[in-house]
Amino acid sequence: MAVRSFSTRISVAYAVAGAAWILAGSGAADQLFGADIAALWWFEIAKGLVFVGMTALALKLLLRRELRRRSATEEAHARTAERLEVLLQETVGALSHTLSQRDPYTAGHQERVAALSVAIAQRMGLDRERVDSIRIGALLHDIGKIAIPAELLSKPGRLTVDEFALVKGHVASGQAIVGKIAFPPAVHAVVGQHHERLDGSGYPAALAGDAIALEARIVAVADVVEAMTSHRPYRAGLGVQAAVEEIRAQRGGKLDAAVVDACLAVVEDGLERVWPMPSRQSVAPASMAAV
Repeated sequence: MAVRSFSTRISVAYAVAGAAWILAGSGAADQLFGADIAALWWFEIAKGLVFVGMTALALKLLLRRELRRRSATEEAHARTAERLEVLLQETVGALSHTLSQRDPYTAGHQERVAALSVAIAQRMGLDRERVDSIRIGALLHDIGKIAIPAELLSKPGRLTVDEFALVKGHVASGQAIVGKIAFPPAVHAVVGQHHERLDGSGYPAALAGDAIALEARIVAVADVVEAMTSHRPYRAGLGVQAAVEEIRAQRGGKLDAAVVDACLAVVEDGLERVWPMPSRQSVAPASMAAV
């Protein structure tokens, strides 16, 4: 619209100037220089050159004014975008922090999952926009646990079947929370699908294969690795090697093969570069399920 408006102003100005030159130019030339000179061919050329020069000058002034106006508009838009980006980051941080404060046993879980998810996505060569969506989605992937009774989140023993079913409801709760915010679609997919598995054995919708967003498949792998290497109320951390063996065993079955390969490469480079390693404790074998 702005381009069309500018081009319209140029066309109108050119038409008015041309009409004025044609209608008034000949009479004025006769009076100023005499009819004999005004009739000469070189004088007509000179008049044309003057008209072109005046038109070019006018166009230059109009263009300079338009560029200044657009520059001011773009700066205002950039400032608005920056404020919105800051507001978005603060919103994500506040939501993630709220859950961490409520569930001290998983404090930092979302941040570590986000860091590993970003490292995996970058290893896979995803563009910046997708990586940003993965980071935000990972920071919020467990936000629905805010609706789960605190005693279940910090229960030192194994959950019963009914308790586990209740905890699984955190996915639906998370979807309801982020659904009220205009996040990119990938963020909503991560929150709603990070417990889905390629073979259809996941929840809540038992999605399979490509029905699961790549962003969610990335966070699913990072979630498993973080859950196994970190302490839980019912067990100590199992260590990096156990996590590596688990995702290798699930590669191409429950977990995306390409994502697992990228994660293994990140681990090989040094998982401590992504997030500080938890303290090591000896522990008997326990389930690896990231709830």
